[in-house]
Formats: sequence, C-alpha cells, structure tokens
Amino acid sequence: MPRGLLLLILLLLAGGYFFFFHGSGGSSPYALPSISGTAKIVRGSNAYTLVYSGKIHLPQSVEYNIAKLTASLLVDGVPLKTQPLPTSVVKGPSDYPISFSPNIPLNAHAVSLRIDANIVAGGKDYGLSVDIPVALPDKSLLVKDPSFDVFLSSVRLTGSSKAVTLVVGVYNPNDSDISLSDLKLTLGNATEDVPIQTVPKDSHASASVDFTIPANVTTAHVVLSGKYTASGQTYSFSRSFDMNIPDVPVSEPRVSISAMYAGISANGYSVKFAGSIANPNDFPIVLDSLRVVVSSGDVSQDVNLLSNKTILPDSNAEFSKTSTVLFVFSRATAKLVAHYNGADHVLATFPIGVANPASFISAPSVELNVGRDTNSGLCVFDPKITNNNSFSIDLNGVVLSAADVTKHYDNTSVANGKTLDLGTVDVNASGAVVATISGEYGIKNLGVWIPFTFATELNCP
Repeated sequence: MPRGLLLLILLLLAGGYFFFFHGSGGSSPYALPSISGTAKIVRGSNAYTLVYSGKIHLPQSVEYNIAKLTASLLVDGVPLKTQPLPTSVVKGPSDYPISFSPNIPLNAHAVSLRIDANIVAGGKDYGLSVDIPVALPDKSLLVKDPSFDVFLSSVRLTGSSKAVTLVVGVYNPNDSDISLSDLKLTLGNATEDVPIQTVPKDSHASASVDFTIPANVTTAHVVLSGKYTASGQTYSFSRSFDMNIPDVPVSEPRVSISAMYAGISANGYSVKFAGSIANPNDFPIVLDSLRVVVSSGDVSQDVNLLSNKTILPDSNAEFSKTSTVLFVFSRATAKLVAHYNGADHVLATFPIGVANPASFISAPSVELNVGRDTNSGLCVFDPKITNNNSFSIDLNGVVLSAADVTKHYDNTSVANGKTLDLGTVDVNASGAVVATISGEYGIKNLGVWIPFTFATELNCP
C-alpha cells in the first residue's frame, strides 16, 4: 500500500468555504495515527482568514509522544507563515486537537496548508504530513457595486448667477472597505473633484461640491465618474443624473427685534438686541451676516448679530446679543441689515436712545472722619468718596466746607467699586462743627452730571 493517503473533499457552505481532509503515515496491519480536520475561509476587511480545526487520531492503547507538530501556510508558492503547535504525551486511544488560523492577503492567488507531525509510540517513529490545497473564492463574485447618488443641497442667487451646492452620496454594500480615486462631478462645462477617498464597509459617505450656473438655468445634466477598488480589484464607473434647479424668487425675510437698555458701561450704553429672522421661502437662505447699524450724523457703529447662518425653508433663526453703544449715540437711528445673495438688505429701522441716563447711575457714598493733630492742635477732617457703580464715574466741582475752611478739589474719576481719599484738611475749631461735601457726579463723555451734597455735624475733640 502507498505510504501516504490524502483525501480532499471541498464543501461549499453558507458563510465560507470548507475543506475536509485525512492523512496517515502509511499502511500497516495495525491501526496507525492519522490527521483529519476541516478548514473554513472567512473574509475580513483587509484579509482572508483560514480557520483550521482538526485532530490527530491515536487509535491504539499505548502512550503516544507527539514530539513535533507544525502548521505551515504557503501563499503563491512562498511560505508565508510557519507555526509550531503545542505538543504533548497522550494515552491512546484518543484524539489530540489541532487548530491554526492564519491570515491570507486578499490579493493572494494560490494558497495551501501543510500539517507536519512526528509521533513516537511503542518504539516506533511515525512521521505524518498532510498537504491541503485551498480553493480561494472568486473575488469578482464577492464585490458588490456601490450605489451612487447626487442631489441638490442648496441654491441661491448671486447677482446674475446661481450658487448651486450638490451632494454626492456613496453607499458601500460590501463587507470590506472600498477606496475611490479620480472621483469627479461634471455639470455643463465645469468639472470638480469630489473629496471622498474611502467608504467603510456597509456604510455611507458624502461630500458637497459647489458650482456656479446662470440664474436662468432650471435643469442640469450631471455626470459622476471615477474608479473604486474593492478586494484588490479596481473598477471604473460613470453615472448620469438629470435634476431640476429651481428658480429663486426671493421673498424678504421677516424679522422682529427689540433693543433693551441694560445699563451703562465704561464706554457707553449697554444694550441688549434680541429677536428672530424667519425665512418664508421654499429654499434655504444663507445669511453672510446680520447686524445692527447705529448711526448719528456721519458716525456709525456696527453690532454683529449672526454670521454664516443658513435658515431653512419655513424656519427661523433667533439672535440675542448685549453690546456697548457709544455715548455719542444717545439719540440715534438703528437699522437691521442682512447680507445675502451678494447684497445688503435693510429689514427694519428703529430709533435708539436713553430717556433718562441719570437713572442708571448711583450716587457715590461719602465718609468723613475727624481727629486732632497732636502737634498742631488743629482739628483734622479726613474725607473719602466711594463709587458703588459697576462702571467708572467722574467727579466735578467737589468742595469741602467746615467752619472757616473751604477746600476745592480737582475734577477726577473713580473706578467702579473703588474709594477715593480726598486728603486731610486742618480746621481750627473745637466742639461741634458742621462739615459739608458737595459737587457733581456723572459721566463726562455722556455729558450727564448729577449734583450731590453730604452734610454732617462732627465733634472736634
């Protein structure tokens, strides 16, 4: 009988390719050790995996020493991986399990598997070797065509042209990633690259492509072309799409806006602008900007409310911003200006001003202490003024009067939350003395001055 026996059965089952094989070390009147098992090919995202599950059949009631056990994978005739498998001493009769799961590159063309074993039993040395050719699946049958789609995302007027944004969508139905190259979208005489390079398995990918077309164009023929690579195979494709490009009769957005005064800051009025802008059109409006322009004479100031905002059909965008309006605009006109489709559009005009600026300013607090100078024997007054506002205030024409002394102070300012020490004043007096501090507080730049007087009776010790 021949020394080796090899039986190969190829079973094609759902989910993979299976192989059954059997090998022995030779013929004998006694039962001999043999190798059997199954191998299943499964496919991952970057490689095949050969999943081998087998056993060494040890038939006699003796002790078997599995001294050597090796699995080898050959790809395109070249050993790709050789792996020693666990060995052991086993009492027969029994089966000794074997497993081996090497990866196979997707671009492999010919694959085989070899199991080598050296077994010693009853003073005999058995050498077993099994070669298993592996039939790889037809790659072309594994690759499914991706689906491509192109649809209109947005269109807006830009003078005599329309700015059109098209979205390219790709769906990959395969169980491995695909790569795209030379992906281009053509509309009329214009061709643009589509920035999609990879689509993961069983996933979608998309990218936006911008075109400029004449404003009177209402239909377009679009061609998407390129190449995709899957499982090591590259395929060219071209798809055509016809689509409608709507006319863009733009209805002016509807707005509501309020201006509420929140106080006075270091440089002007603190004003909160709030409201919303609604899009009554059946296409998106892209606002490059939405701003309030406050003007008085030749002086103007912009307050930006929104930037690069897309308002969908029958939707609105809300805005709220607190800003400082310069003091020179205590009586001014404000315009709400939207910039879209390449031009400014005045959506609302309203007056802006403060009815009574003084109502925002709190009076400073005055502290006046008294003592006696032991050297001169004079009564000493120590006045201080504290600003309780959240912004700086100015002092104008401040005067201290006590007995026969009158002290004038230079105009100055006091920072928010700070105390100004006016300096001590000597008064030649004793007993009860009436002291008065008076002047004006306010904001110089605003031209607002409010008089104040602080009077108290102090006892000179």
